[in-house]
Amino acid sequence: MNEKALKIMKRFEKKVIDADGLKVLKKDLDLAANSILTPHEKEFENLFGKLPDNLEERIQKVRDISEKYDCTIILKGKVDIIADKKEYKLNYTGNEGMTTGGTGDVLAGLTSGFFARNEAFHSACAASFVNGFAGDLVYSKKNIYYTTSDLLDKISDAFVFCESFGNV
Repeated sequence: MNEKALKIMKRFEKKVIDADGLKVLKKDLDLAANSILTPHEKEFENLFGKLPDNLEERIQKVRDISEKYDCTIILKGKVDIIADKKEYKLNYTGNEGMTTGGTGDVLAGLTSGFFARNEAFHSACAASFVNGFAGDLVYSKKNIYYTTSDLLDKISDAFVFCESFGNV
């Protein structure tokens, strides 16, 4: 399975890589180039080594890895760290309910949609914000007791909110 997945990864220049795709990527980290990686802490550490506890040091580690492998990274966490070789942003939207299975898949889907038409860093920032903001909308009604379907139902509301600020 991994060899077949690796072969498929090699065929595409632009990729969003999440979950099991990150495990496959470990076999050839050069395939991260021009891609967006969406690991949580344990997935990141499995690929690139221990993350520091200090936020500033954590940001620097993510930036260093982004530069080394010429990729964009969304490190999912309480505060998402989005970085490429030139810049970084922190996303504070989202909540503890976002640890529900499937919310990372929603993020990967949003990221892919944005990345199909835009450059990687802005795609990653937009996806992280929209996903987290939709999660906050659900949280305001259901606390942490929500499903991925609940999150999906709020994506359009998150887009409406973003559009109120101009071109999305």
